[in-house]
Amino acid sequence: MRLFDDCGRILVLGAHTDDETLGCGGTVSKFIRKGYEVHVVIFSDCKDSLPDDMDKSTLRDEFFTAAKSLCRHQQ
Repeated sequence: MRLFDDCGRILVLGAHTDDETLGCGGTVSKFIRKGYEVHVVIFSDCKDSLPDDMDKSTLRDEFFTAAKSLCRHQQ
């Protein structure tokens, strides 16, 4: 039985905006470097956990910055 079919696409699921970077950023980076098409789905941007005086898009923006950084360093 093959658990991994080499179709060239990877789906990463994360509960929060930093889970994929902290939990498997190295693996994501490896697959990007090998030419895989990587898709990331985040289920919560955690905006309700931020202090009232903090911009509610902070964690979402940080997620996109980190994701772009993973891609940029592979080229």
